Amino acid sequence: MLAPKNELFFEVLPEASLKMGFGLQNTIITRAAFGILVSEEALRISSSSGFAEVPRGLLDIKETRMLRTRENLDDAYQNRIRQAGEQLHSRVEDTWQELSNPDMKWLRGLPEWEKINQFKDRVSTVVERRLLQSMADVIEGLEKALTAYIRGAIIHCLYTSLSDTQVSTANYHRRLQYDVRPYLANFKTIYDSFSIQERTMTRFFWQTLSNIPVFAVNSSNWERFRGNNPFIGRIEWICEQHDIQNIRTSTLERHIGWFNAATENATHHSGVISILSESENDKEAFEKFSLVKIFDQARGHIQSVCQTMLNRGEMDWATTTDTLLCLSDKEWTCLPNWEEREGVIGEPEKDEDTKEKSELTDTSDWDGADDESMSEWDLVDD
Repeated sequence: MLAPKNELFFEVLPEASLKMGFGLQNTIITRAAFGILVSEEALRISSSSGFAEVPRGLLDIKETRMLRTRENLDDAYQNRIRQAGEQLHSRVEDTWQELSNPDMKWLRGLPEWEKINQFKDRVSTVVERRLLQSMADVIEGLEKALTAYIRGAIIHCLYTSLSDTQVSTANYHRRLQYDVRPYLANFKTIYDSFSIQERTMTRFFWQTLSNIPVFAVNSSNWERFRGNNPFIGRIEWICEQHDIQNIRTSTLERHIGWFNAATENATHHSGVISILSESENDKEAFEKFSLVKIFDQARGHIQSVCQTMLNRGEMDWATTTDTLLCLSDKEWTCLPNWEEREGVIGEPEKDEDTKEKSELTDTSDWDGADDESMSEWDLVDD
């Protein structure tokens, strides 16, 4: 069933596939269809997020947001899909919130940020109040600027339209459903109509997030991003809605320059020299802060998170599904475990005297059994 081209049946007709899987009690067919439906359900739930009057999970809608025509399912199926969809939606939402939360805890755990933490710990014991306040202002300024810029770049992906490649891919996936219904639209228009909550439930969003251009800089191409590059903050209402300070790369460079100057001056200032030693470890601790390094480390962390969201797991055969297929064991537990049940029921009983597995000898309760049919099939050896 999951041979090339056959898998399209599951993606175009997952409801029919799910019924087939349950009817045959076939785990492979059932999980394939269930994964597609749960993925779509997570997107439907996000469609109603923030609107109290709209029920979560619009299971009565006749087509999905990806324009796939839906078939009716009984409540028994819908309840399983709804439960797993809620769990998948909640997990993706938590992942996004952790990545974009204003406190940006993950950012403060990066190796390059540790230079800020170490310097902050050292200067906290400075006795001279004016010097302490000056250094504290430099540290706080750099922390706020970095957090605002990197968080801004992440939030900006919510409002980024699809690339030409993504549009081409999405349109191709929709056309593969041509046998069910003709596809005449442009998916770019459809994606642009998605709410920001809906976008986080698509593969396109996490692909965009994993490839933020400014985080791919290095020492050789940094000039391309220097100065008043309006990559972040060019749309003021986005900054206002998400409480993001409008920070440009030139501003970041100034804050980093002030920080590196402060760490350099601290080693020669009479009010600070007493708390610094001359060991090699201390020299490493005050190595200059690098914007290119913090960008590279932030990019690595973001790509790791995105890869988790884009992972299809056992659904790696899927080709046209553009919603998230990163189902976990928690979602799969919403399905019955027929293999486990078969392992219990299918074990033949043993004869108490011979200790051998018993054979079918009594056919009196078998509907349709007669002498001719039993003779023909020879169910029991003479």
